[in-house]
Amino acid sequence: MRQSVVMSRRRFLKHTASTAGLALGAGALTQFPFVHAAEPVTLRIAGTGVNQFKELADKCKADLGFTVQYTSLVSDDVVKRAVTQPSSFDLLDSEYWMLKKIVPSGNLRGIDVTKIKYYDNIVPIFTKGELPNGKKVAMEGIAPIKVAYLTAEKSEKFAPQPSQWMTVIPTVYNADTLGIRPDLIKRPIESWGELLNPEFKGKSAILNIPSIGIMDAAMVCEAKGLVSYGDKGNMTTPEIDKTIAVMIEAKKAGQFRAFWKEFNESVNLMASGEVVIQSMWSPAVTKVRQMGIACVYQPLKEGYRAWAAGLGLPTHLQGPMLDAAYEFINWYLSGWSGAFLNRQGYYTAVLDTAKQQMSPDEWDFWMEGKPAKGDILSPTGEKIESTGAVRDGGSFWDRMGLYGPQMERVRRRVTPHPPSRARWSPLSRIAGEGAECNEAAEGTAVASIRQWSFVAYLQALPLAVVFLLFFVAPIALVVVVSFFGYETYQILIPGFALDNYREVFSEGVTYSTYLITVKFCVIVWAITSVLGFFIAYFLAFQLRSRTSQTVLLLLCSIPFWTSIVIRMIAWIPLLGRNGLVNRSLLGIGVVEGPQEWLLYSEFAVILGYVHLYTLMMIVPIFNSMTRIDRSLIEAASDAGASTLQVLWTVILPLSKTGIAIGSIFVIAMVMGDFVTVDVLGGGQVASVGKQIATQLSYLQFPPAAANAMILLLAVIAMIALLVRVVDIRKEL
Repeated sequence: MRQSVVMSRRRFLKHTASTAGLALGAGALTQFPFVHAAEPVTLRIAGTGVNQFKELADKCKADLGFTVQYTSLVSDDVVKRAVTQPSSFDLLDSEYWMLKKIVPSGNLRGIDVTKIKYYDNIVPIFTKGELPNGKKVAMEGIAPIKVAYLTAEKSEKFAPQPSQWMTVIPTVYNADTLGIRPDLIKRPIESWGELLNPEFKGKSAILNIPSIGIMDAAMVCEAKGLVSYGDKGNMTTPEIDKTIAVMIEAKKAGQFRAFWKEFNESVNLMASGEVVIQSMWSPAVTKVRQMGIACVYQPLKEGYRAWAAGLGLPTHLQGPMLDAAYEFINWYLSGWSGAFLNRQGYYTAVLDTAKQQMSPDEWDFWMEGKPAKGDILSPTGEKIESTGAVRDGGSFWDRMGLYGPQMERVRRRVTPHPPSRARWSPLSRIAGEGAECNEAAEGTAVASIRQWSFVAYLQALPLAVVFLLFFVAPIALVVVVSFFGYETYQILIPGFALDNYREVFSEGVTYSTYLITVKFCVIVWAITSVLGFFIAYFLAFQLRSRTSQTVLLLLCSIPFWTSIVIRMIAWIPLLGRNGLVNRSLLGIGVVEGPQEWLLYSEFAVILGYVHLYTLMMIVPIFNSMTRIDRSLIEAASDAGASTLQVLWTVILPLSKTGIAIGSIFVIAMVMGDFVTVDVLGGGQVASVGKQIATQLSYLQFPPAAANAMILLLAVIAMIALLVRVVDIRKEL
């Protein structure tokens, strides 16, 4: 079997975002020479969550007396944290593809291999560029050996040959493939190309992390014979364009149910039956199996894509904390952690020590690919395989033909009348128009006005400072950065150029993205305006009791007591293929099959927006309506006006200011939102906010700033048009 040479990035177990050992301490183990300091040691570890288990933190506390505090981040945020906030962690759990971006920042210290007790036992993939049997690993893309060493302890350059200083000490790695639901597919799956098989239209999904999702796409395109690559880890621009074109056509044809980017997203998609085949990670397959649902990590004839991670040291570590970090790394490689992670389906960097902590049956199942002699348990004790089962893909040797996680060459982009001024003399307010006043009186009045003006300025100064610091200054900074340059591994290049704006306006995707966003804005504004007006009307005019009005307004605000992400996720079990809505429709015979447009579609995004922002329209309209003089309504009714006529000729005109203010809220929020698009769009719906978020995730700050300024100007233009029609100052 020819093994694939593409490495994947990891995001795993978001629920382990923050854990720490709670025991009060334990003596040092004899095999670890570090002498514990009198002061308690707390190690802050930032990473993707691949290794972030509470069990590991508890074991570290018991063995070393160290408290471990995890910060779980998505892959792109790990890079951002390492480059921009290196003092916020003591150990960095980095994947190898990230090092091309992190090392040039100078924020990682070279790790002295002479202080690593098990350095000679590390799998030679990372130290020599070969498998334990001596077979050379492929060198496509960023093979670990290419970024494994530095030229010095504090260096921004990779060493061409192994040196004394490693960038990170490897911890875990794996080979990834497609996950399938054999109970729903009911036939063999042998190729990556099956992801584009029309048989699975609307039932497949692919990873939505651009720098690695492109690798999955390349595996599919190559398997289908649609694109030929010289080096998938270092694609040329034409190769990228061809690959993306294939994916766009597949998306337009409805091939993909969703594009996922979180561990739990892939689990939910597979477990719910929304998809039956998708690019997947080994722990996600294990999680689905733990739910009692059939899921196979399918070996494919084209092989696997692989990934690896390791622990790095930031340059700010000194003295006892640096010693503690080295001690933790040595403990990590000593065996218990490796065995724990092996049971999760990963491979550990030091196989010998992990083997000592596993039973022979466990080792044979996970590493040798042999049938299990007994039930196989997960790291936390749940049964995941029965006697006689064989690991998907077989042995370590069958699966691991590495590497090439991230492309070395990355494309640059993913993505009239001024107010009138009343001319009046301040003296007229004091002396009255036409009043006679002498020069002395006028001089006294002028002095009084000047004194009053000075006091007024002093009173306004604190708010003016806050306004300048937290509004004007940030926007000015964004404007400045929007004219900077940047490169793949250099975040900001100070200067003044229009390249970022030129690129924004020269790409067709920009216009289509803005059109989609404006379409969302108009539709959501129209729906929330109607809903907001009539709900506010009911509260203001149909309920006589202030208490009842207050209670119902509070009920409307209940959804805002929870996170926006939770509110959006709550729609998934309702709108999904097997969700409550589809089951109800099927049950009463309204439809013949599940309505897939209910979720991961523009409809779902609009529904989410309406759910989120209707309250933003209700409150200001209600506030306007409560100020309407009831005698006007009575007069209209006495004159013979119907309820509809009163509504149209009296209430609506007098509520315009509230409608305008609510419209400003809705327009601003919809235009800048990316969370709702991400969750309910399933990665298949675009928006300007999402485009900017993607650019920021790849540290492309200048083009993101340019896009943000264009978005800001677009929103200002929309609001300016609105306030020219309605004078909202009446409501202020």
